Amino acid sequence: ALSNPNDKALVTSLEDKMIEAYGTALVEVKCKAAGGEAVDLQYKMLRPMHVGALFAAVERYQVAEVDLGYNQLGAAGGGALVAAALKTNTTLTSLDLRLNNLGPVAGMALAEALKGNTTLTSLDLGWNNLGPAGGMALAEALKGNTTL
Repeated sequence: ALSNPNDKALVTSLEDKMIEAYGTALVEVKCKAAGGEAVDLQYKMLRPMHVGALFAAVERYQVAEVDLGYNQLGAAGGGALVAAALKTNTTLTSLDLRLNNLGPVAGMALAEALKGNTTLTSLDLGWNNLGPAGGMALAEALKGNTTL
């Protein structure tokens, strides 16, 4: 067991870097292999740090569908990063974000992104604890969205 706090911090830092490298490489390989079709990234322990690489690869390889269900995007940043990516998305038509614990703030950020997104035709936000605020923001945004 590591008893020195500096050793523990080093191990934690190395683990974080390994997780980031794993997720980034996985996203790149899966999107490239998809050849413009669907990418299944369920249960891959993806975190907010992987969202930027994912959506860059989605655009680069013209991926149409992404299943990110059951990951760890979380309320702290993951939803906001997905929302930012959706604002400029031109290829993704289907996005599954089930069970990522996104929370109300992410729901509101996603709502804002969906106001101007005309590419997405399918979005699953089930089991994300969006709460009344996130739900209301999404409902309001969808009034003006003609593709979802």
